[in-house]
Amino acid sequence: MRFIYMSLLLLMLLVTPIQAQTLNADVSLAFSSDLNTVVIGQQVIINFQANNSGADRVAGVTVIYVLPDALDFVASQDCLVLDRVLTCAFGTLGLGEQRDMDVVLIARQAGQIQTVARLIASQTDLDESNNHAQLELDILEAQDVALELSLAG
Repeated sequence: MRFIYMSLLLLMLLVTPIQAQTLNADVSLAFSSDLNTVVIGQQVIINFQANNSGADRVAGVTVIYVLPDALDFVASQDCLVLDRVLTCAFGTLGLGEQRDMDVVLIARQAGQIQTVARLIASQTDLDESNNHAQLELDILEAQDVALELSLAG
């Protein structure tokens, strides 16, 4: 099953219509979360936002995100996870179109994490500098939160 999934993903990324090479693609990625600080065992919702600001529609728009060890996948309506690699297929974005996808994760290890997601598409992108985005998240131990609350009160 894993081989089939990876083969299909690779085929989707490599097989590009001949006319797609001449299109002017410019996709970008924004990456955010509903919380900046979470406690171990707490869920956090991350959001991927893909945008097409190029002169043509863009096919095969996909976000690839490797889950850090501190976070585990919980749920998403639109994304698949295999071996800690999250794949979110946005499909085709029209000119000026923007789409969002939410993913629910759960914090498993304390620490400060910096994590990066990457956006890819079938067409060559005019500006690849905006095809990746970074997210910073602080994950605390439950006793650290209790101590902070007792000191504040």
